[in-house]
Amino acid sequence: MKRLLISFLIGWSLLGIRPAIGQSLSMNTVQYMVTYDAALQQFTAWIVPQYDTPNLNNPETSEYGVTAQVTLKTPRDFVLSELKDKVGTWDKQPRKIGTEPIFRQAGADPSFAYFIVGKTPMETNYGSFKSGEPTPLFTFKGTGGDLTQVQVLSNQDAFVSLSDKLLSLNVSCSFYSRSGQSAHSAARPLEQFHSNTRIIDMMKQIQHTTSANMTGDVLLSDGELPFLVYPNPSQGEINLKVFSLRSFNPVTVLILDLNGAQQRTESFIVDAGINTLSIHVPELSTGSYLIKTRLDNKIFVNRFVKH
Repeated sequence: MKRLLISFLIGWSLLGIRPAIGQSLSMNTVQYMVTYDAALQQFTAWIVPQYDTPNLNNPETSEYGVTAQVTLKTPRDFVLSELKDKVGTWDKQPRKIGTEPIFRQAGADPSFAYFIVGKTPMETNYGSFKSGEPTPLFTFKGTGGDLTQVQVLSNQDAFVSLSDKLLSLNVSCSFYSRSGQSAHSAARPLEQFHSNTRIIDMMKQIQHTTSANMTGDVLLSDGELPFLVYPNPSQGEINLKVFSLRSFNPVTVLILDLNGAQQRTESFIVDAGINTLSIHVPELSTGSYLIKTRLDNKIFVNRFVKH
């Protein structure tokens, strides 16, 4: 058993995944999120920045980072497969831990296992960052257990401190980039990962940010993939912010009066992540209207007022 444990720790040392627990947190933080696309039977891991580029620490329009780690909390019987890069180069065969006797004997929840997915330590261009809007990092597939339980491991999860105590193993999620600290050559890299998030929480954050930068209301629809409609009331243009699980995804938008009569139809092809769609409606009479968005064979409805 001792020999196996030593080999286990050596393997992790070779991976070079050792962000410091309790390290100071940068003012420019990020969140991670996992989504599931039932049509493709595929998960996506996303980064959701809480800042824009450029900024005081990073004058570039794009974000650049070297080290990152995403730890997935999954059902015990989950088998991860077909991990594919979207941005950066990620470990294609992440180690599954948490089911070993040492964890069970220490009181770890036996219902879960954990996959630590590290990024190759080379500088990656993540593209432009906009606060609250996600960028896909990698996709993966998997079977076994309740798939709705696949999530990003919270740094407050008991398994984080347990792994550190038992094996001096840091399973915390982490992210480091140019925006994490000042551009001074002697600046110490600061941890940027803050927490995990969900689609609905992300859209509520975007709703709040959009409302703060404009007059009129920003309406949030109900549903699994909610969308934003603004401004409300409208003088002649309606904007929608739509989250898509994948690229090249068709979206149909219908505008109807309150009697259900169709007034306008628009079709779009959207990318993975947040998309802003604009529809000019100067011909509509003053009054209230319904706006229906069809995405992934689901229909989401909201209402707006035309002035």
